[in-house]
Amino acid sequence: MNQQATLFDEIETPAVGPGPVRWATEARLGKTDYWWEPRPDLTADTQQWRQLLRAAYVVDGERADGLYGPLYALRCSGARLERRANGTYRLTAGAEYAGDWRADCQRWLAPHRAALVRLLAELAELAS
Repeated sequence: MNQQATLFDEIETPAVGPGPVRWATEARLGKTDYWWEPRPDLTADTQQWRQLLRAAYVVDGERADGLYGPLYALRCSGARLERRANGTYRLTAGAEYAGDWRADCQRWLAPHRAALVRLLAELAELAS
């Protein structure tokens, strides 16, 4: 991992645990950890979703036109994070997905393509 700080550095590191961004936000909003991972039943990628959702929240919070809301909604519907052989991540519908994956991605994620690509790249770098 390079020396440049990422959004994930401010949020959580496995050795230290949740950082100040998460605790300050939860205290302000009265939310629990479940808020950060709406599908704890999908355990295979829970840690990666927590990191991705937290980073998206740091970028744009609960802005109506931000990336956090669409990611949260897609996760609620059963979206998964899949790690490819080359170490990168991609969003997939997953077997449990409740909705029209292509239409949902086009409507909700396409406007945030650059930010999403950056966050997924940082997630992959963090995992390496």
